[in-house]
Amino acid sequence: MLPHSVGTMCDRGAMVALLRWAPLALALAAATACGQDSVQPASSPQQESSTAPALPSPAAVSTTSPGCSSTDPQAPIAGVMTTRTVVVDGLERPYLLRLPPTYQPGKPIPTVVTFHGMGSTADQQLLVTAVGTSADKNGYAVIAPQGNSGTWALPPDNQTTVTTPEDGYVDAMLADAEGAACLDPSRMYAAGMSMGSAMTFVQACKPDRRFAAFGGVAVAIYRPICDQAPPAPLIYFHGRGDQTVPFNGGDARGYQVAPVPQTMDEWVAHNHCAAGPVVTVTEDVTKRVWTDCAQNAEVDFYEIDGGGHTWPGSAITALPYIEQYLGRTTMTISATDLMWDFFSRYQLPTK
Repeated sequence: MLPHSVGTMCDRGAMVALLRWAPLALALAAATACGQDSVQPASSPQQESSTAPALPSPAAVSTTSPGCSSTDPQAPIAGVMTTRTVVVDGLERPYLLRLPPTYQPGKPIPTVVTFHGMGSTADQQLLVTAVGTSADKNGYAVIAPQGNSGTWALPPDNQTTVTTPEDGYVDAMLADAEGAACLDPSRMYAAGMSMGSAMTFVQACKPDRRFAAFGGVAVAIYRPICDQAPPAPLIYFHGRGDQTVPFNGGDARGYQVAPVPQTMDEWVAHNHCAAGPVVTVTEDVTKRVWTDCAQNAEVDFYEIDGGGHTWPGSAITALPYIEQYLGRTTMTISATDLMWDFFSRYQLPTK
């Protein structure tokens, strides 16, 4: 069940008004996060893997959260969307938490944290991705963070550490969710759309990261500050016809962005992948997979022929009056389903 406020997004006028302006703001903010100067040309990933130093491993975590022993009568209810609030730097910050109908207190379940795009909201992200349907089918929790004024504070290009003003919010949100429900911290995954995808990549760059695997759509970044992070299992989707964040790089409405394949090569090199890519072409989708990576951190990259700035498989962005602003949505694949299939193969080291 989606929160009641999602219903307002089904109003055609409201959706068009949002999508008419959000892509421009998103492109400017997300392009800042993936400026061309911040990406180094990738040498052969196979050569890189044989000479690069060993990468650190993620820290070991528990497989149960404090919420597994909670007796709070106000604990979240299975199958019901809950709006929760954390206080960060004196400000109240909301987020959405939904447990699947099969949830049983005391039995830890995995969690997908899904970050919305620029100008969007947490409930709109749930609507566009239909992640609740996948969560109900596969038995995982969903957390949808809410950015201040619909945006995320990303680290600037010249920053030398992977810290952002959002760190306190993300940490507080995860701590609150893990205290309220029985979640498995070793099976926590991050995903996002556009600027939310940039937020996901920022999480992948953290040396002390909280997530076991990562999924993104429509914005990919790699920076030198990512070099010290553990290998990051990564699944990513980008439309070749994206007019907001161009697939082949170049001008993103005033900002220069790197070609998406170049950024993927950066991650392949970072993960020390020695095999691939194995290429599979199905209708309008080309899938590239790199394997034999450090710590089994595979990289899957889906190119959508003619795809726009949209979420693959979304019935919402496939609506004609939305596609005229964002471009075509492929229905050949579901990014949501493919992300979960990928995520479910990974787990952080456990204590």
